[in-house]
Amino acid sequence: MSEQKVLLSEAEWFDDFVDQIAASLQVDKMQLETGTASQEKEKIYSGIRSGDPTNLLNKMKIEAQKFFVSDIIIKYIDLIKDNLPEKLAFDYDDNEVLIWAEVKDDDENIERALIRAEAKISAAYFEHGYCLNTMIMEASENYPIPNHYSIVKG
Repeated sequence: MSEQKVLLSEAEWFDDFVDQIAASLQVDKMQLETGTASQEKEKIYSGIRSGDPTNLLNKMKIEAQKFFVSDIIIKYIDLIKDNLPEKLAFDYDDNEVLIWAEVKDDDENIERALIRAEAKISAAYFEHGYCLNTMIMEASENYPIPNHYSIVKG
């Protein structure tokens, strides 16, 4: 009986999902017909109509990357919120979130917390093709945060 309820709720969820997509497509259609669609939206639909999926797939890749990188950074900060380093900065490339952390000299507790957080996040996102790479520096090393990193704390 409970299995039937789960299947029914999945079916209802799917129907709602399809309805939301259909409504969104109708809005897109109206915007395209009235010339009120953004250039980006026009470009996406032009690519779909021409049979060239490259533009759409590239856009999907960029949006997926934004989602995963943002999610990773938020979850990482949540894991280390009680053990924040003196300085913290992030960068990313295709499948890797780069972390620059500066800790007080010999602060083993924060170093361990950063390494544990990296391991947890990398394990959780590996199946999605993402990992973390943490560079932990001690304050006495006096290295500047690289210019391409976005500083969160520092």
